[in-house]
Amino acid sequence: MNVIDQALTNINVQNKPNALWRYVDDVFVAFNDKSELNIFFKALSNVYNNITFTNEFECSDSLVYLDVLVKKIQTGIRTTTYRMHTHSCLYTHWTSFIPHHKNETLYLDYLTGLIKSPALPD
Repeated sequence: MNVIDQALTNINVQNKPNALWRYVDDVFVAFNDKSELNIFFKALSNVYNNITFTNEFECSDSLVYLDVLVKKIQTGIRTTTYRMHTHSCLYTHWTSFIPHHKNETLYLDYLTGLIKSPALPD
C-alpha cells in the first residue's frame, strides 16, 4: 500500500465517500453532499504537506474522469467514453512504417486502458 492509498483509507472524517476509485494519481470520490466532499478534501490535503491535491466538481450533473464521462441520473450513474473535441480518431496503421514492437505497445496500452477503466461501458 502506498502513501496515497494509506491516506485515503486512514482519513479521519465522519462521512465516508459513497464511491472511491483511484488510478495512478487520479482519485474519483462521490458524496451525497458537496459540504461532505469539502471536509474530505481538506482532511486529505492535511495528511501530507508535500502532496498537493486539486479537485473538480460536477457541472450539469456530469464529470470527466480520465477518458470516461460520468453522468448522474436518477437511478445512479451512466458512463460513456469521453473524447475531446480535438480528438481525431487517428491511430497508427498496423502496416505503417513504425517498428512492429512500437505498434504492439500502442495497441496494448489502449486495450489496457479500456480494461482497467473504473467504469463499465454502456
